[in-house]
Parts: sequence; structure tokens; C-alpha cells
Amino acid sequence: MILLIIISFILDGLLSSFSNLLVPLFTLSSLIIIYKKKKNFLIYSTITGLIYGIIFTNVFLLDLISYYICSIFIIFIFKKIDYNLINCLVLTVLNVILYRVIGFIVLSISNIIRFDMFILFKSIYSSILINLFYITIAYFIFIKIFNNSNKKKRKRYN
Repeated sequence: MILLIIISFILDGLLSSFSNLLVPLFTLSSLIIIYKKKKNFLIYSTITGLIYGIIFTNVFLLDLISYYICSIFIIFIFKKIDYNLINCLVLTVLNVILYRVIGFIVLSISNIIRFDMFILFKSIYSSILINLFYITIAYFIFIKIFNNSNKKKRKRYN
């Protein structure tokens, strides 16, 4: 779980340094994969949001709250639907939109950015495609790791 968060932080930093077209939110998207483990999910996601805010945005309180809200949203949705790739992809899109809208509203009200719907839409669509690609790869890699570790645990106890 922590490995996925570290990889996501590194990839967020690398890709955001090289591209203005594709704005990654890999750390936010990785919460969807981490949810599968569930144990202390809200704690991990809130701390992740705080660290993300400190490292990347300098609005750490906004990121802490945004990650917390997005995590509550993930929990709520996965209580209603099954955990599978298609649902993870849909939830990734919804989570990116939620995160961007929260940030846009707070920053617009605070007069840090001007209220321009084009800025909001650009931030959303520039993040969705790359995050869908990332979540697909992460899903297959980490779900396979989770399943293998669960099989080993079951074998030990049988």
C-alpha cells in the first residue's frame, strides 16, 4: 500500500515536471487501489493529501480536506458497487472531477485564481486521460500482488 503511494508521488513529480498537457493526479487515483486493503484507509488518504499539498501545491490544508472528501466518496461508492476495473475507472473520473471542483471553488472564492470555467474544464480533462491509463496499470499490478499475498496467507493457515 505504501509502495503504491510512493510510486504515485514520484510519478506525479516526474510527469508534472515534463508536461503541461497531461496533469497527473496519480496519488489521488491510487487511493482507489488502496481502498481494496481498507485498513486505516481514511488515515492513509488524509496523510497522503497533507503530504501531497506540502510537496506539490503549497495549499496543504486544501489538499488534506480534498483528499479526505474524495476518500469518503470512494468509501461511499464502493459500498454501493462492486470493486472491479470498470468501476475503478468510472470512480477515477468522478474522483478527479470532485478534486478539481473542490480546489477550483476554494481557490476562486479566495481570489487566488480567477473564476473561469475553461480553467476548470482544462484541469479536469488534462488529468482524466493520464489517470485512467495509470489506474488501469496499477489495478492489474497491485490487485495481482494483493491476491497473491492473500493466497500465501491462506496457505499458511490451512
